[in-house]
Amino acid sequence: MSPPWLPRAPAFAGFYPAEIAWQPVIGDAAESLQQQTGLYGSVATLAGEGWSKGFFKIAASPVAFVKQVSIADAQRFKQADVLAAQLEVCGIAVSRLMPGFPKPAGSAAEALLAYPFIDANFLNANSQSLQTLGQVLAKVHHCWLESPSQAAVKSAGTARFERLQQALIDRIWRRYAVPAEAEAVLEAYPAEYFAYLMTDAQMVHGDVNVGNVLQRADGELVLLDFESALSAWLNPRVDLAFVIERFILVRGYGADELSQRLSALLQGYYAGSEHRFNDARHLVILLQTMAVRSLLILTQLSAQQKSVALSEWHKFVELYRLAATEERSLQITLG
Repeated sequence: MSPPWLPRAPAFAGFYPAEIAWQPVIGDAAESLQQQTGLYGSVATLAGEGWSKGFFKIAASPVAFVKQVSIADAQRFKQADVLAAQLEVCGIAVSRLMPGFPKPAGSAAEALLAYPFIDANFLNANSQSLQTLGQVLAKVHHCWLESPSQAAVKSAGTARFERLQQALIDRIWRRYAVPAEAEAVLEAYPAEYFAYLMTDAQMVHGDVNVGNVLQRADGELVLLDFESALSAWLNPRVDLAFVIERFILVRGYGADELSQRLSALLQGYYAGSEHRFNDARHLVILLQTMAVRSLLILTQLSAQQKSVALSEWHKFVELYRLAATEERSLQITLG
């Protein structure tokens, strides 16, 4: 089993979720899932290319989104639901576990989770939506300043940071079969920048990627997947940098369009938070540090003889390079 500070495998590969396609489940398989969950209605499984197995939709009342996970992961999801509940009290729309879950699955090693099905789409990353997302993230950060979970998250997050920082100091990638392009990035990275991950550290979401933000028809945003937040004691700018990286930079916008979207995001966030980027260089350093952190995590997984796809190494190397490539465009907004 991986240490708890290492992230679980993503629901999708690359930067964007795959196209969603629901395939009907019939016969004994559907009946078994209905009995195990106590939810009755037609069953479908998520079958789009690139998605992991074990996602279901049950047309019960209410319609439910069901995940099949390991027992260990189920406990993390349950703990993460506590963090989501805290945000819900603050008026932030989140995805919450349905009462009575997790429940045992057919296998003794697995469990079932159920959430109310959210009728929404992945975020349309236009300027208006990004401004709203900035406002939501500022509200998240403010809400969690009063969280009773702070001590546990701080302990887990600090331990994760210290392990990765030591791995960087020890240059552990030299001991394992790390792809040459990843090794080149790790060798060139100034280790003193790594501490920036902990500047003004507090509870943050820690994984604000395209698959974890939904947008309802009325424009309301819904945040998903708070498992990373269980150990995300980090610089609050990390959440902002995630959005800038995954919703803006990887889209290949021209300088003016990039600046418009970045300005909207920061305007929304700055209206509710005192945390700022000093300039474009400030942001680039954080983006590259995030990429290095991910490369170190992949190295740790390799050290445990876990299989890591070459595409994952390449993804974070490209994100490291992209930050530097886009610095001139970022300067239009940040100086």
